Amino acid sequence: MKEALTIRVPMKILLVDDNKDNVELLRQILMDEYTLFFAYSGDECIAKAIAEQPELILLDVHMPKMDGYETMKKLQQDEVTCNIPVIFASAYYTDPVMIVRGLEQGAFDYLTKPIDESILLAKVRTIYKIKMADDKIRQQKDELQLVNDKLQSADKLKSIFLASMSHELRTPLNSIIGFTGLMLMEVAGTINEKQKEQLNRVKRNSQHLLELINDVLDISKIEADKVELSISAFDLIRLVNEIVQNIAPEIQAKGLSLKVNQPEKAITVENDPMRIRQILMNFMSNALKFTKQGSISVELGLNDDSTQAVITIKDTGIGIKAEHMRNLFEPFQQISGDFTNSYKGTGLGLYLCKKLSTLIQADIQVSSELDSGSQFTLILPKKINMGIIE
Repeated sequence: MKEALTIRVPMKILLVDDNKDNVELLRQILMDEYTLFFAYSGDECIAKAIAEQPELILLDVHMPKMDGYETMKKLQQDEVTCNIPVIFASAYYTDPVMIVRGLEQGAFDYLTKPIDESILLAKVRTIYKIKMADDKIRQQKDELQLVNDKLQSADKLKSIFLASMSHELRTPLNSIIGFTGLMLMEVAGTINEKQKEQLNRVKRNSQHLLELINDVLDISKIEADKVELSISAFDLIRLVNEIVQNIAPEIQAKGLSLKVNQPEKAITVENDPMRIRQILMNFMSNALKFTKQGSISVELGLNDDSTQAVITIKDTGIGIKAEHMRNLFEPFQQISGDFTNSYKGTGLGLYLCKKLSTLIQADIQVSSELDSGSQFTLILPKKINMGIIE
């Protein structure tokens, strides 16, 4: 990519002094390299600065009616002129007190009269270099912002495309799963054991593919701002019990023990039960997947001031390496202690959980120790704040 041609425009300088001879001297020194404007009082300085917006002001300190310090103060109070660098000029700048006062006033630098031509040019050229560097940084910032805007637009279009494609893929896949189920039920006629085995394999892989498509569809909808929450009041304990009952046979089939600790009194929350179910089912599925022996426990309750519901799912599985914790909620990351084929998965589950938790104004906390198990906690408000849902 070719670098854009930079045209250097002479820096605009405003020369301010009540003595016209001093102004003429400065003009003679600077006229060949810079565009110059002139003012002979504090009031005229402010008016010219607003009108011409120079990139540097050379300002005499001792002027009648309004001295350089007062002029500087008024320049700094105006949005148009507040960022223009000022170099004070005075015969009194041999006094350290005057130098300090000028710098504290906000001056970029100072010059001592009579002005030395080489020192003046060196200081002005320094400011010019700073200006050029600042302009380049500002230009690069604008270019980066433009690129970022294009990337965000492209990312949103990608999400919309994936959502559309995922929806189109689900329709034929649901038919495959449905007809496979009918064949296994021998609705159209008997099948042998080998055929049953192959059909079950088709059904399992089709369901796995459907789960992946559903995850992609949900994530795409979230990233394209197409998700609508369905808020209602419901008993959280009942919802958790339904999830536990659904997955309990698989836990028992694996030889694991299941522990549930919950209050007897109902916990009513106002939120989206489907999204909460998605998150908790993911936590439970991961606990089941990564636990070979021991137990899975579910604990449900309220926080200390009873404003939030807290659901914790704990397992005695393989745990998570410390270096993997920081990438836990990134897409296409496995939460297992290694990345071998022992634990198959899409790597989208926890990423989706994090996205969904933000939507329902909930928080996810995780703690884990390698070879000792993991603990996932969902903390959600008893009542979602509708005012901050976009």
